[in-house]
Amino acid sequence: DSSYMLDEKTGYIKINRFAATTHQEFMEASKELKSQGMERLILDLRGNPGGYLGQAIAIAEEFFPRGTSL
Repeated sequence: DSSYMLDEKTGYIKINRFAATTHQEFMEASKELKSQGMERLILDLRGNPGGYLGQAIAIAEEFFPRGTSL
């Protein structure tokens, strides 16, 4: 996985798989990018074969709180 700023406002996070620590790693990367001025995020899931469903749900809930109708 990787994370960096694409420009002064756009952060990029690549998630290659949903492992046991993926949500925590996502939160740490997000916090770091926000400290660098991130206002918008590209979350790249291309090529991600899946993994721990709970980790994927936890990340989704960062964008759509539990109970949000989609």
